[in-house]
Amino acid sequence: MTFRGLNRPRSASIATRRPRRQDRREVRGDVLSREELTLRELLEQLVKVYDNRIELPKPPPDDMIRYLMEEQGLKQADLVPIFGAPSIASDVINGKREPSKAHIRKAAEFFHISPAAFLWKCLGCG
Repeated sequence: MTFRGLNRPRSASIATRRPRRQDRREVRGDVLSREELTLRELLEQLVKVYDNRIELPKPPPDDMIRYLMEEQGLKQADLVPIFGAPSIASDVINGKREPSKAHIRKAAEFFHISPAAFLWKCLGCG
């Protein structure tokens, strides 16, 4: 059986290819009907197709740094070890200066995220 428009055999379920969170009813021990399982599988596939078609813009590095600072309750002074001087930290955080490769490496290590998070891709920019 294939879902209309998706050309995917029913046996190639997403749930069989990667771990899936359990439905709250499954956690309670309830058994989902065949229709509910089919609907869940269809919704998982539609979300996957949508995710593959959408390209979200990456925020500029200063926005990302400010977001991470806010999430972790940090102040500008806490980032001086990354940037080497308070003035450079201020300029990067306020978008007046682009972070260097060394800054990006140190920030990625500091925040435990990929350096790619600090590489800005402006969609629609020349």
